[in-house]
Amino acid sequence: MASDGRGSEEVRRDISAERQQLVDAVTELRADVRSATRKLPAIAGGALAAGLALAAVVAAAKRRRDDD
Repeated sequence: MASDGRGSEEVRRDISAERQQLVDAVTELRADVRSATRKLPAIAGGALAAGLALAAVVAAAKRRRDDD
């Protein structure tokens, strides 16, 4: 018998339930990681495009300032 008064069968059931919750959490986490990994190229491409656009704007502003 457990120190808190629970029987061994109840402890086994609790451990089994906790194990299933852990399996479910790990499965969900893996799915989230896979989903994020699939989105990564689009995010990186968007960041690259934004960086290039910003560089073009800065270069244009610099040229305009030099012309004045």
